[in-house]
Amino acid sequence: MSKQTAAPPSAAKAEEQSSSAGAVEAPPEVNSQELKRERDRLKEKQKTRFAGLDRGLLIELYRQMILIRRFEEKSAEVYVAGKIGGFCHLYIGQEACGVGTISAIRKDDYVLASYREHGLALAKGMTARSVMAELFGKATGCSKGKGGSMHMFDKSLGFLGGHAIVGGQIPLATGTAFASKYQGTDQVTLCYFGEAAVNQGAFHESLNMAQLWKLPCIYICENNQYGMGTSQ
Repeated sequence: MSKQTAAPPSAAKAEEQSSSAGAVEAPPEVNSQELKRERDRLKEKQKTRFAGLDRGLLIELYRQMILIRRFEEKSAEVYVAGKIGGFCHLYIGQEACGVGTISAIRKDDYVLASYREHGLALAKGMTARSVMAELFGKATGCSKGKGGSMHMFDKSLGFLGGHAIVGGQIPLATGTAFASKYQGTDQVTLCYFGEAAVNQGAFHESLNMAQLWKLPCIYICENNQYGMGTSQ
């Protein structure tokens, strides 16, 4: 059996020069003035879009987003201090997604979420006191202190739970939407999940079913920006 030989020096040198040339190729110059002009154009476009919206509504949406951010910051603080048991997954960085979408539905519409649901519970109408009490495991919490961070629930508000199983809420939301259509109501179901749930079989089965039966369910994938998940 013949020994495997290295490439001739000339060929090896040519390949090395070729790869080094590609690695050190300078990126195109960035025109800072053009970037500034583009940013200014986008700002003006946004102002035009906001001009037609109710000022009171915009302030209320902003208030909700600030509430969620401050609530989650305080949750992180007390979790690190060991006052919240189990897991604590925060909604920081996703405030606009939850507040914006929930503001577009009615109070009798349904929301189902993953275990990162504190902000969604607040946006759906739960009080900060009841959500924080749940985190502390108190009987005055929205789930009587038995659910903790990952299992917020309030049937009266149409918030049908945070769910700890990855993707577990997706078939449940699909079933909720099926019930609405079967009963002839015009209620809508919002289903929130993270990108990891897309890898679950239930995700694909649920979306196929929803499409075939034209169910009133909106599936919203939120990309996690920040989280805490260390168990105590």
